[in-house]
Amino acid sequence: MPMRKDNTIEYVEGDIPDPLRGEYKDKDGKVIDITGFTITLHIGYESSPLVKTATITDGINGIFEFAWEPGDILAGDYEAEVQIMNASGRPLTYPASAGEFFFKIREAIA
Repeated sequence: MPMRKDNTIEYVEGDIPDPLRGEYKDKDGKVIDITGFTITLHIGYESSPLVKTATITDGINGIFEFAWEPGDILAGDYEAEVQIMNASGRPLTYPASAGEFFFKIREAIA
């Protein structure tokens, strides 16, 4: 399970954590129906940014998850963002309005 400190998610390099779960709400806290949306997570790895596509697990309640695969979690400190493409194709990139968030991934102890 990831550790969270403010806007930072912490992992250990090489781990395959449980899926990272998100919920999409408007600025007033109202859940947004994300049925038909495409949601991607972008982690700013220097060599090649990682882009993960979410699985929408409960569209009506705005719930989605990013599943991890071997090699996804690389040591370092990285900026991240989530892009939400609504059903009509309009992209919205977060945290543009929500503030930045980061991944802090420490090297595994051998």
